[in-house]
Amino acid sequence: MRRADARRQSPGAVGETRLYDSQSGDVMPDRPPYNRVTVMLAAGLLLSGIVALSQLLSREPVPLLTRIQQDGVLLVATREGPSTYHEGAQGPDGFEYALIAGFAKRLGVEVRFIFPPTLDDLLTTVTRGEVHMAGGGLTATPTRRQRLRFSSPYDLVTEQLIYRRGSQRPRALGDIAAGDLHVVGGSSHEETLSRLRRRGYPALSWVPRYDAGVADLLAALERGELRLTVVDSSEASLSRRIYKHAAVALELGEPQPIAWAFPPHQDASLRVAADAYLMDIEENGRLQRLRARYFGHSDRLNYGATREF
Repeated sequence: MRRADARRQSPGAVGETRLYDSQSGDVMPDRPPYNRVTVMLAAGLLLSGIVALSQLLSREPVPLLTRIQQDGVLLVATREGPSTYHEGAQGPDGFEYALIAGFAKRLGVEVRFIFPPTLDDLLTTVTRGEVHMAGGGLTATPTRRQRLRFSSPYDLVTEQLIYRRGSQRPRALGDIAAGDLHVVGGSSHEETLSRLRRRGYPALSWVPRYDAGVADLLAALERGELRLTVVDSSEASLSRRIYKHAAVALELGEPQPIAWAFPPHQDASLRVAADAYLMDIEENGRLQRLRARYFGHSDRLNYGATREF
């Protein structure tokens, strides 16, 4: 086997180093500097990549509102019901539908609704950022504010205990028997009942219904399948035209804010635009006209303990 001898000084040019074969003494050709070229090329590519990445990271992110307007679609989660979204004689209708459709028109985009099967699913869909926003008569409770962002309130409602006319009317929370009260599971109504139980009504109990919405429970009450439920005053105002046996037994507390919900981790551009829109329609009277159209004029926040619907 032939091996190259160690590098040694050639009698040629001063300082020139050559490789010699250890057996024949022949000069071996110099190896091309492949390693040096490869290293230089890799370093150049790495430097170019670093520069490109730096430029990319230094760019301002495109705001959510701009992306929505570029895509042309606003994705909204909502609930089906008389006061939110339903199919009317002329197509989709409802207070929330009209409100959100007006917002989409302001943005110059199409609105696309999705309908999670339960209220809890709706809130989870928003929390995960699977939609741009949600609107469906959502109460901005302290608990929900821990997991979601909300617009400015565009309505106030009271929570009302509803009983079936013809049955014994509860005069106080202590009159509610076990199994009589059914509410939407995971709703603001259940939050309120939990708070009341902690604050002086330890025997207060209810049946959480994750399989039903407010309209389902009112329909069941109308049919005599349950005695008590809880609804917001806005839904009570609208539903009194439909459910003839439903009546208000008492109110459960102070008015609560209704607002649109937004995912917690998206930028605020869409929410800021929503607040501006809601302020504008409040000032120009459109919001009040929508309330009057869908709920009637007036005093829907002023139901006394004896008022029926």
